[in-house]
Amino acid sequence: MSQIVSNRTGRKKIFYKGDNPEIKIFAEQKNNFLKYRTELNLNPENNYKSNYKITIQAYEKNGIADKPYDMGTIGSPSNLASVSVKDINIDSILFRLKIFDENNIIKGYASKIPVVSELDQSEEKDKSKKKDTDSESDTILPVQETNNINVPFRILMSSGQKPILQLKANLNLKEKLRNDITTKTLIYTAAIKEILTNYLIDEDYKNDLNKNIFIDKVRQNCGEDLPDPPKEFLNSDKAINPDASEWIDAAVTGCLNRTTNFQNKQSSLFSIFSDECRKYNLLNNDED
Repeated sequence: MSQIVSNRTGRKKIFYKGDNPEIKIFAEQKNNFLKYRTELNLNPENNYKSNYKITIQAYEKNGIADKPYDMGTIGSPSNLASVSVKDINIDSILFRLKIFDENNIIKGYASKIPVVSELDQSEEKDKSKKKDTDSESDTILPVQETNNINVPFRILMSSGQKPILQLKANLNLKEKLRNDITTKTLIYTAAIKEILTNYLIDEDYKNDLNKNIFIDKVRQNCGEDLPDPPKEFLNSDKAINPDASEWIDAAVTGCLNRTTNFQNKQSSLFSIFSDECRKYNLLNNDED
């Protein structure tokens, strides 16, 4: 028998996990946006009225939200075939599904719905296995714009969650991160260094699977030349020991020296950054 759960307000929980999910969302990341489609299979035992309306909304945790989209009614539901979303990365996107009665009172609800698969299986078979090295879906660090910070950027980290690079909204920083080599290099240098330091020092991340995934990705970017991190990162006085500091610097260096495609130029970020800096001929006029 299907499971039906309702709270004290009478709202019924919409299930998106298990063997018979009531909603599935498939998405594919493009360079500057993502596209998603839905598969709705609501449990008929919930006995919603046929005129109840259905909506779905994409959003980021602690970030921006897209507008809600109409998915028809219980009596005549309509799956979404191709919806484009800008400014939300596939690594951080979530969805909320709502069912309203004729008085706009919520009768069914689900939030924090993740993407089930980045591609439909039939599309995946036809997709070329060649990776676009400049694709945002291949990034080591998901990016999110938010109005909840008062600095240009910060790292959002918590145990059990992927780290996210948050950028101050309405400053066009996301475009600068994508197209300006100086912005990209300086922000990623600080971000990767902070994440590695937190993962390797903070006991809250000792058994975090995302820690291993991130470090493995860093080592891949370094061409597997990066050794295992030191077992002891802190000295007896709780300061970072020199070997640990050198390992973090080597990891960051390896990421910056990885060959990538930046504005149709195949080179490392640090090489392109260095060439850009030399254009200003400030070597003998350093005011810092």
